[in-house]
This record gives sequence, structure tokens and C-alpha cells, in this order.
Amino acid sequence: MPLKFYDAFRDSILKGVHQQNFKNGAFKNTITASTPVVEMMNILISSSHLNPSQKDMVKTCRKSFIAIRKKYPGDQMPDLLDVFAITQASEPLWKMFKGDAQVRGVYVPPTTMQVMNKDGSVAKTITISEDGPDGFSAVETEGGVAGIPTGAPKEFVEKNMAKGNAVWDQLKNSDAKMMTANYFDPSSVAPTTEKEDPNSADAEKDAKIKDKKPKRDDKTDFGKGFARNLRGAFM
Repeated sequence: MPLKFYDAFRDSILKGVHQQNFKNGAFKNTITASTPVVEMMNILISSSHLNPSQKDMVKTCRKSFIAIRKKYPGDQMPDLLDVFAITQASEPLWKMFKGDAQVRGVYVPPTTMQVMNKDGSVAKTITISEDGPDGFSAVETEGGVAGIPTGAPKEFVEKNMAKGNAVWDQLKNSDAKMMTANYFDPSSVAPTTEKEDPNSADAEKDAKIKDKKPKRDDKTDFGKGFARNLRGAFM
């Protein structure tokens, strides 16, 4: 079954919180694999770790997500125009996670596509960046390592080679000729005991949720948090 849009949206937040270690891991205990998407954004908005402009940005993203869930309830997939609209609305959220990681010196790999040979070797690696002067840019190189962006630091390569090979092992018996590197596995994030579908939150109810006051438990002790929540491998 292809990855659903709503699952991809949820996984992007989990990636920022758990893999990119947003705000030194301040949200790892409150945003888990079983937290509904809107509640994830509510937690971010109610936290003192975000400044007012960041909170306003998350609110805009939340509003767009709720609107699209109301328009396409259940297992319905949104059309491409609606996907494009919410992608634009949520882009500042992903940049917030990325910028926070980069300020802390964390390597954030670019979006990477790879054309694979039948024997599992990489024919071409294409890295896509949105940081250039003209916006999005793509660089194509011959060969490469499965799951690894061109130019990745040694530590990242050593930590992620096995993951790249594992993803290719799942695809090599299919008709796929291209894989997306840097894949984030949401199962790497331990869920809470609550067994609620991450996307089952009632949109009407969620739309009426008011911003909460900051909770004390979303403030991770820096010393313990830094030691315990070192950035997990991405994608």
C-alpha cells in the first residue's frame, strides 16, 4: 500500500522531533508515533520553546491540515491541487525543524533520489536542495551508495548504509527502478500505550481546540536531554 499523504505529514513531524532532535529533544516524550497530527501541532503551539512567530506559523499549518482533513475524511486521498496548497502552507514548519538542527551543528541530508541497477548498485544519485539562490536545485552524480546523499559526512554514511540497503532489499523484487534515500521509519519512534490511529482525530472538535498554556513537562532538562536524545539517524 502506498504511503498515504496524511501518514507522510505525520512522519515529517516525527522526523523533526525525534530524528532532527528539535529543541534538544524537548518534545520527544510528548509527541510520539501515536499522537494525532493536530495534537502534535497543539503541543508545539502551547510550548514556551517556540517564539510567537513560530507559533503563528504552526497555527497556519494546523488550520490548513484541519481544512483538508474535513474535505477528505477517512481514507480519502486529497487531489494534487490540495496537496500542493498544504505543502506550501507547511513548508515553513519543515524549515523550522531543519534550521533548528543546523544551528546545533546537525547534518541535515538533502532530499535524495537514486536510480538503482538490478544488482542493487546505484546508477545515479540526485540530490535536491531548496537552499540555493534560485530556490530548488538538483544535482545529479553518477553512482553512489544506496540511501546516502552525495557528499554526506563519514559519520552519517557509516550510520545509514545498512538502512539504505534494507530499503533497497524491499524494492528490488518489484518493478521499482528508483528509490528515495533518507527514508524515515516511524516505527523507530516508540508509540505510547494509547492505540489511537494517528489521523483519527475528529476535525470539528480539533478545530475548536484552544491554545494551551505551556506545560512544565514539555521542558526537557538540558543536561539529561542532550545526553539521552542525541540525534537519531535520518532518513
